[in-house]
Amino acid sequence: MLSKASALSHGAVLLSTIITSVTYEQSSLLARPVQSSIVLLSILGVSFFLLRNQIAYFISFSSSSASGTKTFDLPLQESPVSNGRKDSRKDSNESRSGQFSATQPRSRRIVVISTAIAISLRVLLSGLIFDNAQCSMNSVEGYLPLLLAIYDYWYIQRRRPEFDHASRANGRTLRKLWPAAFLTAAYTVRASVMGAPKSTYICPLSSSANTGIPAMQVLSILLDCYVLVAISGVASTAKVDASPTSENPSVVVGSIFLLSSVVLLIGGIFALGINQVYWVELFGVDFSYTGSLAWQAALSSLTVVAALHISMTHGLLHLTTFILCICIYCTGLAFASTNRNVLPPTGMMPLIAFLGLFLLGAVLYVHAEAVPGTGRGQPSQRLSRRMPLSISSILVLLVLFLGWSYDLQTQELVAHPIDWLISKAEKQSNDWANQASVSMNLAECVQEYQRRYQRHPPPGFDAWHRYATARNSVVIDDYDTMMEDLLPFWGISPAEIRLRTQQVISDPWNEVSEIIIRNGHAGLGPDFLPTHRWMLDGVINLVKDFSSYLPDMVVTFNLNDEPRVAVPYKEMQKLRGLAIGSPKHLRKTVQHSWSADRVATWHIPEDLGSTRPFEDRSRTNAFSTSTAACPPSSPAQRATTWDSRNLCTSCAAPHSHGVFLSNWTLSASPCHQPDLRNLHGFYLSPAAFKPSHRLLPIFSQSKVHGYADILYPSPWNYIDKIDYSASDEHPDPPFPEKENTLFWRGATSEGVSRHGTWKGMTRQRLVHLANNLTAVPTIRSPTLPVLLPNAQGKYTYQTLAHSNPIAALNLSLDISIVDGIARAWDNDGAAQDAEFGFAPPTDFQDHWRYRYLMDVDGAGFSGRFLPFLQSGSLPFRAAIFRSWWDGRLTAWKHFVPVDVRLHGLLSTLAFFAGTAGGAAGAGGGMTEGNVKAGAMIAEAGREWAGKVLRKVDMEIYMFRLLLEWGRLTDDRRDEIGFVV
Repeated sequence: MLSKASALSHGAVLLSTIITSVTYEQSSLLARPVQSSIVLLSILGVSFFLLRNQIAYFISFSSSSASGTKTFDLPLQESPVSNGRKDSRKDSNESRSGQFSATQPRSRRIVVISTAIAISLRVLLSGLIFDNAQCSMNSVEGYLPLLLAIYDYWYIQRRRPEFDHASRANGRTLRKLWPAAFLTAAYTVRASVMGAPKSTYICPLSSSANTGIPAMQVLSILLDCYVLVAISGVASTAKVDASPTSENPSVVVGSIFLLSSVVLLIGGIFALGINQVYWVELFGVDFSYTGSLAWQAALSSLTVVAALHISMTHGLLHLTTFILCICIYCTGLAFASTNRNVLPPTGMMPLIAFLGLFLLGAVLYVHAEAVPGTGRGQPSQRLSRRMPLSISSILVLLVLFLGWSYDLQTQELVAHPIDWLISKAEKQSNDWANQASVSMNLAECVQEYQRRYQRHPPPGFDAWHRYATARNSVVIDDYDTMMEDLLPFWGISPAEIRLRTQQVISDPWNEVSEIIIRNGHAGLGPDFLPTHRWMLDGVINLVKDFSSYLPDMVVTFNLNDEPRVAVPYKEMQKLRGLAIGSPKHLRKTVQHSWSADRVATWHIPEDLGSTRPFEDRSRTNAFSTSTAACPPSSPAQRATTWDSRNLCTSCAAPHSHGVFLSNWTLSASPCHQPDLRNLHGFYLSPAAFKPSHRLLPIFSQSKVHGYADILYPSPWNYIDKIDYSASDEHPDPPFPEKENTLFWRGATSEGVSRHGTWKGMTRQRLVHLANNLTAVPTIRSPTLPVLLPNAQGKYTYQTLAHSNPIAALNLSLDISIVDGIARAWDNDGAAQDAEFGFAPPTDFQDHWRYRYLMDVDGAGFSGRFLPFLQSGSLPFRAAIFRSWWDGRLTAWKHFVPVDVRLHGLLSTLAFFAGTAGGAAGAGGGMTEGNVKAGAMIAEAGREWAGKVLRKVDMEIYMFRLLLEWGRLTDDRRDEIGFVV
């Protein structure tokens, strides 16, 4: 059996490998690999110096116990004499490890320096590879044991000819090569076929990263081999009881780590004058990941010590093969548990191939370990006796894996999931419409209001009810979105709301302007930005027909596209608790009129002074600010997804049914989607982002999940900045007669591209995907399986041809950028110019000729979605921004939702338009699309928009919103209201 030290070492490596393989894709340390490596290498080096004797004794325990010495016995040069005779154990061990010599102090110093340089270069390459992961090859790391096995074979055959006869006699020259080859093949199959599909993150064809990153990966794996062999070599020639500055193995290894961190620091200082991005990435402080850094430092120290022990007692091949087996098994289980909800596999054959290769490699490896003469301080008979037990354990693990993966066989669906989603949406839409107007008169409306919101309606509610019913509003009772926006403000006093209102309008830098309502009239405040005069004038036009019913007040409007108020989770929970827990909601005595002294309370001092409650975060990643409202236990708060190569299936799973978006509301939340950090322009680099973590009274046209801005109907739509105006010149033909095309024209206005952030922005990814601008090698191309009917008429996920997957669809995609590249800094504009083609501007009214219209967020909400909805075309919408009317629409009933990852776009198009052939697998020929389903959704959206998204509906919503805001800002808000 294994010694106690070996058992502890194997357990430590097992635990750390499991943790790393399961969490590495969301490790915050890998998001900043260079900085993290400097800190970890420094901690490792210091730990090895401080605990030099304990560490040295532990890693040499098993190897020294047999001979009664504390000196490592793995010299890697000819040293045939030991106590007057050749050390056969030394020869055996040398054949096992395949290391080179470093017995002399000068040679050891050379190896220490070269190894430190190799580690530093490896870290820098890792930083570049992680930053361009979308251009990287898959499964390269799995080749490490195979390369070590090849090196071991070459070393024995070429460098140690005296071993040839004995090695050939018992097959030892190839005994480790075959299992390494089969296990590497198993890892490649699992990573390439059974792994997560590739993301749509852009690997530019015009960039050197397209070929440079794979080359860096190859160089990195060679550096890994060198570093492992070198560290094991210099440690094996050191002495446990040596002086701290001489040959102590812990001191030698610690010196390598410390020297590596120094080299990286010097490189960072040198890079200061060359590459500012590298400097910021290297030395920028982000306290949010310090906990992960401390945990990883402790885990790394334990793992390195355990790995050194295993390397010294069992060899590098044993160590790396052991780790590879664990990685294969754990990542396979992770795939089985998370991937099924988003993208089921394409069949049983990949699973069978993976398990077969894994079983064969594991059995051959156990057999190789049991070959006589391979034990180190352990009789080979023990290994031979353990072989049946080891093989039995492997078989048990495979049976467990098969049981866990049983439902991952080819999933043949009798009906298409979109049919189910459409049916579900029909019921949801009907249920919402039925409860949106349950009251038949004013008395019932008041009663329903009290039941829903546990307080009386505000004064003037009767006027609002007359206004809404006179305009045939079909939404009378359901204003849950509005009340949810206003709820936190019940947690602060009216006086405090008014004070914060004055603060946000005190300085034009805040980019907030006010509309002042006095004596029943709405007008502009004294200070406003001329560039946004149209917006404020639009608000005045919006309220003019009912302003006589409004109390005196000041309303502050956000002039930017981006939202502004990101209140942290705990603070928001506290405010909501204060609002919900108030005992004064349904007083019996209620005053029907506003307070008489409201004008005085809203008096704005002439010399208010300048107050800036916002911070300027423009052109920086806004994800951490946006996720402040997420629970501390949420993935967005606890994980950082850096992997831009693979689709984060666990991120998409909560709101997905296969590749199809099933929960439109949940899909906007970043709390369970840490990968959104790099998949939308607002998160990557917003153009004009000035947020605050205080609850401020800001009215915005749209917002993303987690922001506390108050939504109101956008003047953009109210004053028809872009409108639906079909005419004889620009007709809107019946749906079946429209061109069978998915159409989009737009600018790169989603965010400011700098340092390559454009590669993750939704608009650029859409253009890249639609025009098949993907890397030619299939190992890095997005593999987006499409749900198609097979020969038996059942639906399975099949992969479209890599050469041009768009050509397999029975429609065309006319998706292009117009007017060149906008909002790009440094070299990003030139890079996008080289990558994308441009289309000439088109008349907006030309959209109606196309059957399918794509709608994507800009810097804020897309102002074109409402005209799309009003047309007879079918809108496809990929968005994280939400507007006042989002609660009134139902995805799959009124429009087609698309995840911003775009991984389900091709499958969705294949459902409506069909395929023209070119799919791999059964049933890969022509399939007929569901044009009738598309026409039904398009007509339902048009009809419903004509009922609930009219201009008068915007007025009705704004009327009620301002009545609620007037009550919130009234000092007697708990005493006033409307009762019948």
